[in-house]
Amino acid sequence: MSPSMTPARGHAGKNGFCTQIGNDWFTWFATRTSKSRLNFLDLLRAGHTDYVLNEAAYGYMRAQACPRR
Repeated sequence: MSPSMTPARGHAGKNGFCTQIGNDWFTWFATRTSKSRLNFLDLLRAGHTDYVLNEAAYGYMRAQACPRR
């Protein structure tokens, strides 16, 4: 997967960001007003709000030394 977020001038001259997500077999684009991590996760989840934080997820976060916020 290769995500990319590029500044873009959108509808009615409003600034935004065009997010491209893809790999060798597909490409997907979306334009939003935010470039935040939460916005990126929202795009990946495609409207689903059921996040799963199980022992495997916590183990991965510990192994990656993710900050505890």
